[in-house]
Amino acid sequence: MMTTKERLEAIKKAEPTFRKLFNETNAAYAILQLPIEADYKFRGFEDVVKVAHKMPKREDYNLLYAAEIDVTKLGSTTSSKDIADTIFAVFNMPNRPNDDDMYYGTSVSVSDVIVVKCGKIQFAFYVDTFGFERLVNFEV
Repeated sequence: MMTTKERLEAIKKAEPTFRKLFNETNAAYAILQLPIEADYKFRGFEDVVKVAHKMPKREDYNLLYAAEIDVTKLGSTTSSKDIADTIFAVFNMPNRPNDDDMYYGTSVSVSDVIVVKCGKIQFAFYVDTFGFERLVNFEV
């Protein structure tokens, strides 16, 4: 089991690898999480926007994981939101990717962002209390 300090160092060390994989792959996804000290960690989208008067910003987040999407397993009508739903489910299972897979984050939760890349287009989704909110101008 890693200490918090070791986990933060591992996240910082892994980020360039994940950024490269994400940017060089045609179909990929990325998971971004706020550091624990962020003032809007675990807050719903409406609370962040209307109460805290903020919009989630890329520079507030750590890129924790990225992987290629196997497009052969997608149906012709699969949307980027469908992919985000699947990623959310996978990263909330007891056997989700872990330290051995270079995933150093917690289960995907409120305030996290899932970015789905299809070709040159990126779709960012803020994990809200129920479902997702689409973010614009939020790219890995």
